[in-house]
Amino acid sequence: MEAGTQAASSWRGALEEAAAGARPLPGGYILKPRESLGQPVGLDRIFVERCRAAFSNLNRMLSQGVIAVASPHRNEGRTSVAAGLALALAHDTERQVLLADLDLRHPGQGSLFDVPDGPGLSDYIEQDAVLRLVGGGPGRRLWLLTAGTTEPAQVVRLVHQLADGEFFTGCRQAFPWTVLDLPPLLETPEAAYLAGLADACLLVGRYRRTSIHALSRASALIPAERPTGFLMTANSSRVPSWINRLL
Repeated sequence: MEAGTQAASSWRGALEEAAAGARPLPGGYILKPRESLGQPVGLDRIFVERCRAAFSNLNRMLSQGVIAVASPHRNEGRTSVAAGLALALAHDTERQVLLADLDLRHPGQGSLFDVPDGPGLSDYIEQDAVLRLVGGGPGRRLWLLTAGTTEPAQVVRLVHQLADGEFFTGCRQAFPWTVLDLPPLLETPEAAYLAGLADACLLVGRYRRTSIHALSRASALIPAERPTGFLMTANSSRVPSWINRLL
């Protein structure tokens, strides 16, 4: 077995075991997790429907895969959109969905779903902790992989470990759909690299906050061959035509 295939198989096994809830203990006992995702703050039915609509064009091109949710800057609604999209996919497809918080510098999915951030992804990589997924959502088909805790100086190295360790391939093998909450494209060096490893991207901007210039720069960082959708938060209007021309 080649190294890349072996690494992907390792990630797949860890993810599937965590989703199954199997935690081996001495004596052959299995510990079932009691954690569950809370009701996400601010994600009402209308917001989730907007996330679903924003993804509809991408869904015509993909039957499954890894979707990266990105934004130019922080506080533009990216974390809420990633959560809303993951909830919509779990409901609509009736299949298992992984929501992974890859904003290792400023994770937000744990607080959104009212679960601790650690142990999370970085703890699994760095400290050999058991991989922890927290289940919930429609039919308990949504699984959250929190970011965990890490020093900012270590983030770029951890991101490259994810890529070298075939994390994305493992996600594709273990889950029909994976939604990634990425760090902001214009503020971190790793965001564009991660976006390039996904199968499609959803770019998020905030009405009357995100500038045309910022959206244009962020869009240019997403590989041209990646299918890309757009969602403007804090606004119920349609996507302006000038944004569609960027993507």
